Formats: sequence, structure tokens, C-alpha cells
Amino acid sequence: MSLDDLTDDITLGFLSIFGPWSEHMEQLEWTLPGPLTMLRARNSTGSISVRGIDPAEEISAVRVSALVTVRGPIIGLAEAFAERVRVHVTQHGEAAYIQAMYPEPPLGCSVFVHYAIEVPREIDLDLATHNGGIVVSAIEGAVEAESWHGNIKVTEGLGSVILRTSNGDIRAADIEGALDLESGNGMITVCDIDGRAQLRTTRGRIAIEGLSGTVHAGIQVGDIEVLQSSGGIELETRWGDIRAEGIQLSAPGTFVAQRGSVNLALQATAAPVDVESIQGAVRLDLGPEVSGCLDAGTDQGEILCTTSLQDEERSYNILRGRLNGGSEPVIRLRTFDGDIAVHTLQDHSK
Repeated sequence: MSLDDLTDDITLGFLSIFGPWSEHMEQLEWTLPGPLTMLRARNSTGSISVRGIDPAEEISAVRVSALVTVRGPIIGLAEAFAERVRVHVTQHGEAAYIQAMYPEPPLGCSVFVHYAIEVPREIDLDLATHNGGIVVSAIEGAVEAESWHGNIKVTEGLGSVILRTSNGDIRAADIEGALDLESGNGMITVCDIDGRAQLRTTRGRIAIEGLSGTVHAGIQVGDIEVLQSSGGIELETRWGDIRAEGIQLSAPGTFVAQRGSVNLALQATAAPVDVESIQGAVRLDLGPEVSGCLDAGTDQGEILCTTSLQDEERSYNILRGRLNGGSEPVIRLRTFDGDIAVHTLQDHSK
């Protein structure tokens, strides 16, 4: 870049602060004939929205709408640069490809391209945008979506779902296939999930409601909350709390809060349960019909138990005994620096 070009860019930057602004908007439409089994869409700055068409409409085509918006700091710049923005929509066999392309905008000039796409429900999706959100609904094929800076939401899916965002929230609801969700910095929420779920975020929060499959959820800094879950469960947070209610386990359950508390309301279990905290309290509320062997221990804390045990072994910081006459599965509670409390669910107020 020459000195004159740099000077022009700096001048445009100052002008962008004081105005006047110019804006150019253009709506583009395409229809790709079917049958199509895969859609790949790429964007730089802007959102991607994909909706599965109701099978009653009997439409096998892909309908693409792209809203191109260009803003500039001086009059005429937006219109001039908009001519260099291209949205390529192509079809190769049974695959459709969408990509927005344009050169680096001048200083103070911005480009946004928003996709709104309608597809047959059976299609597979491969979506990515650098700055923007992604929304997908009513898709029966596999979904893979990635945003570097933006939220991702997927609802009403039958196939596997893989979602990634470096900075944003992820939400998945009414999904029957396997889930693999990861956020670098944001909240992950899943509701009404039937398949296996892998959930990871570095900083944020994980909320799970209505899970009938097996879940593995991990977070570096933040809390994990689970409401109404069956199957197997493995939760771990390095710095945060875990709260799990309405838990029925048909596979092993693990709840680890390294520096935080664990509150677990266990309605039923046919598999071992392991609850652990390094620096935090542990509370277990048991359904009245839960049977097995309770094994609780704390290094620097006390144990309070109002649940009836058989063959009880008790000391200041160790408690063992059978629940409802059972010996399996083992329900193990451990904390290094914290108290342990065990109650039946009807004693939750104690």
C-alpha cells in the first residue's frame, strides 16, 4: 500500500466517525432444481438461516435469498463497492454451493450478507460464517455448522448435529440424532434430546433439560444445570457448580465440580453414581425407592444424613450403609474440603 493510499484510508476512517453515511441494499434470489442431498454455504460477515420445507409442499428445489448490505462513510462509496460483492450460487450433481466473495472493503466501509434458505428436509447441511449467527430448523439430515463470532441454534432435527462457535451461544432443541456441541466462550443449552450428546464450553454455562440419551458435558469456568434426564450422564466443571434434578440413570452417572458444589436429586438409578468435589459441598436428595450402597467421605468437612440406612457405618467424616436393603449400585460421594448432606426428596427443605 502506498503512502497516498494509506492517507486516503485514514481520511475515510475519520469521515466515518462524523458522517455522512451511505447505504446500499440489494435482494438476490435463486432457485436450484432438485433433487438435492447436500447444501454447503459459506459467509464472511452475516447470518445464515436454513429452514426445512414442509413435505406437504412437495418441493425438492433449494430456494436461496441473499440480502446484501453495504455501508460507507461517504456518499456514493457504498453503491460503488456493492458492485464488487458477488454471491455465487451453483449446483453440481445433487449438491448446492453458496458463497459470498468480495475484496477487502475500504476503511470505514462494511459489508453484510444474510442468507435465508429453504431446502427439502432430507438434505445434509454444511454451514460456516465468520461473523454472524446460524439458525437451522426442521432438517432430517446431518447438520454441521460453524461460526467464529456468533450464536448457533438448531431445532427439530432427526440426524446428527455438529456445532462449533469460538465466541457465542449454542442452542439445540428437539433433536433425535447425536449431538456434538462446542463453544469457546458462551452458553450451551439443549432441550428434548433423544440421542448421545457431547457438550463442551471453555467459559459460560451448560443447561440441559429433557435428555433421554447419554450426555458428556464439560466446562472450564461456569455452572452446569440439568433438569429431567435419563440414560447415562457425565458432568465436569473445573470452576463452577453442578445442579441436577429429576435424574433417572440407566447407565453410570458422574458429577465432578473441582472447585464448586454439587446438588443432585436422584429419583432412580440402575447404575453406579460418582459425585466428587475438591473444594465445595455435596448434597444428595434421594427418591424414596432408590436402593443401593451409599459410600460418603469428606476430608475436611462433616456429613449429615437424614435418610434411613441399613448396616450403617458412621464416623465424623465417613458414612456407609445400604439404601432400602440394596448393595448395588454403589452411590459414592467425595469431597476434600466441604460438607456432605444426604436427604430423601421429601426432606429437601431441611
